[in-house]
Amino acid sequence: PDVIARHRLPSSGEQMYVSDNGEFIFLFVTLPHQSWPYQSTLRVLQFEDDKIKLVSDLKLAGRHLESRKVGDTLHVISEEWKNETIEWKGWNFNYSAVLSSFDLENPVSIEKISEITNAGAPQVIFATNEKLAIVTRDPQDYYRDQLVRIYDLSDFSKVPREISLVQPEGRILDKFKIRISGDILTLISQAHRNTNWNSRYSILENFDINTGELLGSLELADRETLYATRFDGDFAYIVTFLRVDPLFIVDLENPSKPVLLSELIVPGWSEYLEVMNDQLFAVGVENNQVTASLFNISDKSNPFLSQRIYMGKENEYTWSEANYDEKAIGKVSSHGLFFIPYQTWSNGKQENKLQILRHSNQELKKGGQISHRVEARRSVTDSTGTYLFSISGEELVVSNILDTNNPYEVKRVPISWTTDKVHIIDDYTIQIESSTKHDWGWGYLSNDQNVTL
Repeated sequence: PDVIARHRLPSSGEQMYVSDNGEFIFLFVTLPHQSWPYQSTLRVLQFEDDKIKLVSDLKLAGRHLESRKVGDTLHVISEEWKNETIEWKGWNFNYSAVLSSFDLENPVSIEKISEITNAGAPQVIFATNEKLAIVTRDPQDYYRDQLVRIYDLSDFSKVPREISLVQPEGRILDKFKIRISGDILTLISQAHRNTNWNSRYSILENFDINTGELLGSLELADRETLYATRFDGDFAYIVTFLRVDPLFIVDLENPSKPVLLSELIVPGWSEYLEVMNDQLFAVGVENNQVTASLFNISDKSNPFLSQRIYMGKENEYTWSEANYDEKAIGKVSSHGLFFIPYQTWSNGKQENKLQILRHSNQELKKGGQISHRVEARRSVTDSTGTYLFSISGEELVVSNILDTNNPYEVKRVPISWTTDKVHIIDDYTIQIESSTKHDWGWGYLSNDQNVTL
């Protein structure tokens, strides 16, 4: 591949949408070096005739946090701080969660449908085709409690309509801890019996989504920290951790009485779960090593760990973005492929790898690795599964993975780079980067210099 066009932007992009025909790009921009409170924009770009042009730059209320696209409507949640306070239940607050909805049907002229402001900083957003859940801090107990507002998205006007307000027992940590099934809202949260950290526990709660009424609940794992969760049909899979990793399976068929079917104790803990028929794929940590695991869940009352693969060499300290952002996990289900980025230290230098895993015949097979200069962020293959495209903050690496055990690099395309020195020679600019490695305060900097013409 070659770089056809660029849109230079002095900020880091984390979330982007592309129209079905590939012509329009929607991305969120939070420019650097801002003074607090921070401001984000929704930037619309058009790719046409091998060029990228700016269509519009729509100012958001405060700093962008998360978004969900439902059909042609983009729902954006942002955090706003104002000197003017917002009144709620007799209290006044400066922080607010702003839900902005945009109609993307005509990208050249985007229309803001509505803007809804509520007291309390936003935390999590979850959406189905018909419902939207917004989790905010409870303004009356900012550090301990949360509120969940449910919006109906079915109105012809596309304006979200609030239908209920729910207060869970604890804190909702991510979108995987929210489930909407018909008229039932299920929440899994980390709760505390008092202000002592040792009083923590996990709780699953079922609510009537229209009234906010609590229908039933189930407490789990006293004194343990809540980690990965996943809903699949009428089952919930929950991972907590203290010294070992319990995997709980809960039957949700009766909303008023959720039933604990099993508890499996295994070493380490899981940060990401994905159900694959009678197996549960997990990414997590054991003894300071990133892991990929398979659990057999064909018998929900008797699950077991069938396989575990470690990233890196035996007993090597590794870490991964995949353990806090599921988008870092590359997945090509049609070819049974997973790609797990991880980092380690070798001879005082950080090494950045992308591990290839193949899932076939109910088994995970550890393949080869792709090396990057800096951390690989995202990865995907072509339609045939032959070529792997992995991207970091600096480069796009194209690899042939037809033989997953022996991948080889096809091309490395620079995308961005750090420039520490610039020299002008006639009609050319020489940009010099002092080091190819990040310095995190320990280890050794490389003496090699990367020159880009």
